[in-house]
Amino acid sequence: MNEPPRKRNKATSAVSSDSTLTDDQDLEENPALATINVTAVEVPELTEQEISDRLHLERKVERAFFEAGKALMELRERRLYHSTHKTFEEYCRDRFSYTYRHVNYLIAGCLIVDNIRMGTNSSQNEAIAPCVLWIDEIEKALSGTGDTSGVSQRILGNILTFMSESQCGVFVVATCNDPSALPSELKRKGRFDENFFVDLPTESERVQILGIHLQRFGIHLESEYLEAIAASTAKFSGAELETLASEAALLAFDEGRPQQVTLADLETCRQTITPLAIQDAAAVERMQSWASTARRASSPVVAAKIQSLRAAKFRNMN
Repeated sequence: MNEPPRKRNKATSAVSSDSTLTDDQDLEENPALATINVTAVEVPELTEQEISDRLHLERKVERAFFEAGKALMELRERRLYHSTHKTFEEYCRDRFSYTYRHVNYLIAGCLIVDNIRMGTNSSQNEAIAPCVLWIDEIEKALSGTGDTSGVSQRILGNILTFMSESQCGVFVVATCNDPSALPSELKRKGRFDENFFVDLPTESERVQILGIHLQRFGIHLESEYLEAIAASTAKFSGAELETLASEAALLAFDEGRPQQVTLADLETCRQTITPLAIQDAAAVERMQSWASTARRASSPVVAAKIQSLRAAKFRNMN
């Protein structure tokens, strides 16, 4: 009986390209040999009319956000939602699909705009004059860093116009942590009557600052203790000395010694605080170099240092 013819299996051979392997090996060994094709896309610049239209539309959006924040604030304060919803958060989520955080952002934004308008509105300032207009950390609002909407420039324009044209009895005071971030228009001579610089406290000033903050907790220390800790807190600012006093008071309280702070408590807390003048020494040095163009906020306290026979002993006492 003849067997049926068998099907022959086709012979397959794996053909490898030496050139391809070589190229892949070269790329793995030296990725810098890879070639990347990048297609450049030309972005046309906006015309003057388009820039004007963009600014106009952006201001409309800003006004819409402001009006939305004002309306939401009134809805919340008058509780006009209570007939259909238990909470204001549920009402905003169901009616506007807004999260509670989104609502808070809109309300906070409209409050900020109101405060800026009130501060730069000469008619309102004249109504309550004489008064002091205090602008805290002015560089945060006027530096313009990362602001592409032009809001910072408009705020700056309002403030400059008010300062140059207002005749009402408004005394303008501004604080600043980074004078280099201020626009040049605000730093020119004559814009403010005087620039003052508050430097780090001297040793005798640190003694007084520590005594004041410890007294807030009902704690009274001998001057020898204060002199000892003041000598070891060079480069501490007033705020850091306040933190030192409060932490020492808390440490004494935790150990069952309320209002009984020792030198050891102050020294223990001092070792846990690194002053900003050490953390960011370059920034502090820039501010101190700028101080040559400003007037010192106060004359340094010059006090004759009393060499107490007890001081050396108290430095090592608990």
